[in-house]
Amino acid sequence: MTHKERYLTSINHEEPDRVPIYAGLDAKFKEILTGRKHLQVKSYIGGGVPIGQNSPKTDYEILEWNQKLSNDAVRKLGTDVFIVSDYWLWPKGYKPKY
Repeated sequence: MTHKERYLTSINHEEPDRVPIYAGLDAKFKEILTGRKHLQVKSYIGGGVPIGQNSPKTDYEILEWNQKLSNDAVRKLGTDVFIVSDYWLWPKGYKPKY
């Protein structure tokens, strides 16, 4: 079965050839697997100066970068599932109120 077939079979309550695997990775492992840096977002990190503070990228661009980094790392491991989410992505031009 392909990754997609395995995942769709399991969510349809059928039996795949094996259990679909997902790897939830922290920033350090993502960096090791991809060779690229995980960036810190400026707006919701308090106390001290975060790495992203000196970055020319906006928070939106940083979050988009980190999402791609996550997906590339998980693909490199060959797992069956990766997350596609807009949870951390807000409309361009949005400014947090905190």
